[in-house]
Order: sequence, then C-alpha cells, then structure tokens
Amino acid sequence: MNGLIGWAGAVCMAAAGITALHMLVGKEGTGRVFRLLTAAFFLLTVFSPILTGKRDISSLLDADFQPVTPSPLIDKNRDQLEQATEEILLQTVNTTFHNYDLNAQKVDVKMDNSDDGSISITSITVYLDKADSLQRVWAKQIAEQRLGTEVIIAMED
Repeated sequence: MNGLIGWAGAVCMAAAGITALHMLVGKEGTGRVFRLLTAAFFLLTVFSPILTGKRDISSLLDADFQPVTPSPLIDKNRDQLEQATEEILLQTVNTTFHNYDLNAQKVDVKMDNSDDGSISITSITVYLDKADSLQRVWAKQIAEQRLGTEVIIAMED
C-alpha cells in the first residue's frame, strides 16, 4: 500500500510543479518545447510503475503491507469496556440476588473483541461470600436465568 501512496504522491507533486513552471514560461518559442518536455515528464511519472517493472497493480498494493497492531489506547478502551460491563452485571446480579438474600461480591467477565468490532462474552464468573457457599447451586440457577448465559459461581477469599 505504501508503494501506491508513494506513486500517487509523486504524480500529485509532478502535476503541481509542472503547473507552476507552465505559469512562468511563455507560450512562444522555447515555451512550446518546455511544455512538450514537461508533458513527457508527467507521462513518465504516471507510468513509472509500469516502466520500473511493477506491471501488476497488486504488487503495488501489497508491497509494503504491514498488519496494524492495536495501540495502547485501544487496549485501554477494551479494559474500560470490560470494567463497565463487570459493574453493570454486578448490579444486575445483586438486584436479582436481593430477593433471595444472596449478595455477589464481584463479577469477572471475559470478553472477546473480534477484528470486525463485535464483542462477545466468553465467560461470566460471579463471586459469592463464603457464608453463601451452601446456596451455590441456587445462586447459579438464579444468575443463569437472569443473565441468559452460563455462569460460573466461585467463592470470594
């Protein structure tokens, strides 16, 4: 892709330079020869990939392609999204658990962010207090029914 961008930049610069030079040169005598030479120069610039042996356009597009790596800003955004999701799920679970005298201490969410921008939750772990360990199965059923997905129940240390 860098090859194509470089070529397009060279064509634009040549066009701008030739236009500026045409304004300075007269239209009579040597001006006609100069215009003929600049036209030839511009055509050589436009067809330079073909003249240098790069006859295949795909070689221009893929010549310098390097995959884009996620920046720290994107990683921070993903972390913030995961944290916000955990807070919302903790509130939702505790609202539901309130009717059953249960209390979730923490919710841990594992999320998968794909390249196309879609987000999927791969696992949800709800941490209960050790005092609620006898109601572990009941809490799992309640959380799964409310959240609509499989939930792992763990005990908070």
